[in-house]
Amino acid sequence: MLFRSGWPMSWLEWDILFLIPWVWLSPWIAPALIAALFVVWGGWVLRSPQSFRFTYLSASLFVVGASLDLAAFLQPAFPLLTQGVDAFKQFLPGEFWWGLFITGYLLMAVALLQVLRSANRRS
Repeated sequence: MLFRSGWPMSWLEWDILFLIPWVWLSPWIAPALIAALFVVWGGWVLRSPQSFRFTYLSASLFVVGASLDLAAFLQPAFPLLTQGVDAFKQFLPGEFWWGLFITGYLLMAVALLQVLRSANRRS
């Protein structure tokens, strides 16, 4: 008998991420990818003696990317908001907006890479 710990059984299994400002839903790998991006970038910044600064462009790219990813997480629950709690109990995940998520993710990654590259040019 296989022990099931309650962890997802596949990379694309859906999960509830947060409940504020409304329900965030996605396959669990999506927020894990964002967390991995932040861990890698944060580790790089922490171990580097350089100072890092966001330019207007890199900050704008990051905010747009984060907003797109937020929209991808909020979108699945949007149609259910006016239907009450019972609609959430009956909810079956459909399509996650991967195109929107990947676009946002890439914009965030490009913004963070620009910050790293501009710090390397200054030194």
